[in-house]
Amino acid sequence: MLVSIIPFIVYSVTLSGGFVYDDHSQVLKNPWITDPGFIPEIFTSSSRAYLADRPANTYRPLVYTVFMVEYFLFGLKPWGWHLVNLLLHSANTALVFLTVSRLTGAGTKGLNAGGAGGAGGAGGTGGYAGLTAPFFAALVFALHTINSEVVAWVSGVPELTYTLFTLLAFYLYTGLPDDGVRGKIYLYIISLASFFLALLCKETAIVFLVILPVYELVKRGPGALRLWKRYVPYVLTAAVYMTVRTYALEGIYQVKGAGLTPLESLLNVFPLVARYLGKLLFPGGLSVIYTFPPVRSLAEPMAAVGITTTLVFAAVIIFSRRSKTLLFTLLWILIPLMPVLYTPTLSVGGFADRYLYLPSVGFASALGCSLAMLYARPSFSRTGVIPAVLKALAAGLLILYSVGSFERSLVWRDDLTLWTDTVRKSPGSANARYNLAWRLHNMGEREKAAAEYLEAIRLAPDKGEAHFNLAVLFQESGQAELALAHYGEAIRVGYSPALSYFNMGNLYHSTGNIPAAAESYTRAIELNPGYEDAYYNLARTYQGSGDFDRAIPLYREVIGLNPKSADAHYNLGVIYKEQGLFPRAIAEFTSALEADPGLNAARVELDRLISEKGEADRGGR
Repeated sequence: MLVSIIPFIVYSVTLSGGFVYDDHSQVLKNPWITDPGFIPEIFTSSSRAYLADRPANTYRPLVYTVFMVEYFLFGLKPWGWHLVNLLLHSANTALVFLTVSRLTGAGTKGLNAGGAGGAGGAGGTGGYAGLTAPFFAALVFALHTINSEVVAWVSGVPELTYTLFTLLAFYLYTGLPDDGVRGKIYLYIISLASFFLALLCKETAIVFLVILPVYELVKRGPGALRLWKRYVPYVLTAAVYMTVRTYALEGIYQVKGAGLTPLESLLNVFPLVARYLGKLLFPGGLSVIYTFPPVRSLAEPMAAVGITTTLVFAAVIIFSRRSKTLLFTLLWILIPLMPVLYTPTLSVGGFADRYLYLPSVGFASALGCSLAMLYARPSFSRTGVIPAVLKALAAGLLILYSVGSFERSLVWRDDLTLWTDTVRKSPGSANARYNLAWRLHNMGEREKAAAEYLEAIRLAPDKGEAHFNLAVLFQESGQAELALAHYGEAIRVGYSPALSYFNMGNLYHSTGNIPAAAESYTRAIELNPGYEDAYYNLARTYQGSGDFDRAIPLYREVIGLNPKSADAHYNLGVIYKEQGLFPRAIAEFTSALEADPGLNAARVELDRLISEKGEADRGGR
């Protein structure tokens, strides 16, 4: 199908891209996707449960199942993961074409068929109007620059998959007979299953419970109420999902975002609607993170802009009511946005391009229907000039979208290009600054990285990960005092305190401050009783100071946590040798070699002890 091939070509540049942003945690450092044995845990935990001390508001087990399949197909080769994104986006494009074809079709399948506004709607099966609406809508959706983030980013799979199953569920539902589901019960069952799968991909799919009755109300008016029995299984499906999700998250959500009052949360709905509509109409200045300070009062300019924009859009919806198809597609823009207008539970920034992926289906469909309606007007069709102009404008719009999507995909090629672009567009974002610093740090650009970390901290003084990574950078550079200060700040805000204390212990040990090193390792162990490396380093600290009585039980703790710790066995052997306990020393050196046959130091000590023991035995005779 042409509408699926065109976006594949435009976005093929993403195949040469790598893993960026959350891909590092969700893919590269995610143990869940490497072993099917984790599937029970995936389906009974929040989306971030595989990360220590990382609460989440999301439950998306099917996404990690997709990641697991990708891992076994492609390993960690990025091109394969990007190929899956391309295929999913192409499949969604085909579904948009099929859905709009049905919405604008003849007979009982079309929204306008037999209803008010049929003459002026996008209905009908013949001519340019019948073909243009679905074809143009599918291409607008496929090429719209706002969707480049979802397609180019491996971790955009939640948007791609939940949209796929939501569209499939809706398309199958619209194929049901008006008088019930008999004769096509299989369509109904598959639609229900698709809705459930959509929920398992992303919580936003719950809006399907609004899309269905709105569709029927637009199509039938008050007569839609008699179909209530048809909706009940969808509600029950959602109830089952919510039960499972609440169990996995141990509540409705684990993290609260912006600290807004209920009134402020309501007030921010309008600026958010304005920004989302603005990005659909003018998809310029796109960024992975936006600086979006919440509105706190009606007196703020953004409050007035938001309310005005929302009222204008409401007027457009009311004005479009003569065409049922256009009315429904405009409502489709708003309905999927409903969950992301509640800022306290949203991710960084409260606004993201990816949240427009499913709403863009409504926007693209509305454009397609509008173009078909204009072309079908008798006053336009009498001359070839106006239709030619419309075609040129439509083609020009698609070209602009394609160029924008291609350029935006290049930004997503790697972390350096992504975060450099993001900082340029959102210089006041601490998260953007931090991520650019992290990338520069990994590239060895320490001075530039330090400057970005410090700017991130200036913007967000309690940003623990910035303090921690800056401390690591200073530690690598030999600036112990600065490193210790920032580890202290990381501990103060509760970011990785056990690891921070451990690293502080290493710093103190390197500067010869043994008591402080021992205290830091001890604090790390108190916070994480299973911290093998902290036990080992604390044991080494006591061993180095000659306090064998404290070192021995700590090495035993290490061996209890990891019986194959060759280094712990070896150091115990050294201690026992110095204490003259040669049989114990021989036993420990032997265990060290069993754990690591290549540990030559243990082999030398063992051979020496055995040799000395042999000479002693011969002398005794």
